[in-house]
Amino acid sequence: MAYLPGRRGVLITALSALFVSGWAGRFASAQQPVPPHDPRTLAAFLDVLLPDDGVTPAASALGVPGGIEDIAGDVEPLRRLIALACDWLDQVADAPFHVLADADKQAIVAWMSTADYNEIPRRFYHLTRQLAVELAYSHATGVAGLPLAAAPQPMGYPPPWG
Repeated sequence: MAYLPGRRGVLITALSALFVSGWAGRFASAQQPVPPHDPRTLAAFLDVLLPDDGVTPAASALGVPGGIEDIAGDVEPLRRLIALACDWLDQVADAPFHVLADADKQAIVAWMSTADYNEIPRRFYHLTRQLAVELAYSHATGVAGLPLAAAPQPMGYPPPWG
C-alpha cells in the first residue's frame, strides 16, 4: 500500500513550496550575493534543537550543520534564509549566539518556535528543524543508542509459533 500523506501534511508542503518559490523570485531579481554567516552560530542553534542527551549525540557531532549547508548549497533561498537567520541570532543578544549560556540559547529558540510563521526566525526554526531531524536520525550513530528493534529484513519475520 502506498503512503498517502494527510491533508495537513500536503497543505504544509504546498504552502512551504509557495513561500520558497515566492521568495526565490525576490532573491533572484535582487541579484545580490548571499551574505556570509558564522557556521558556529548554525551549529550552536542545531545543538539546542538536538542536544547530546546521553543516548544520542548532538547535531554538530553527527555533522548535521555540514549536511544542511550541503543541501543549501544548491538552493539560494535556503542559503539566504540561513544567512539572515544566523545574522539575526548573532544580534538578538549582547553576544554572538554561539557564546551565550545554554539557558539563553534555549530561551531564544523557544521564542523562535512560537514566533510568526511568516517571519524569518520561525521559518528558519521550522525548516532547519525538519532538515536536522532527518539528517540526524538517518545517521547510524544518531540512532545507535535508541531502543529500536532491527528490521526483520532480510531474514523475514519469525514464525508465530516460534
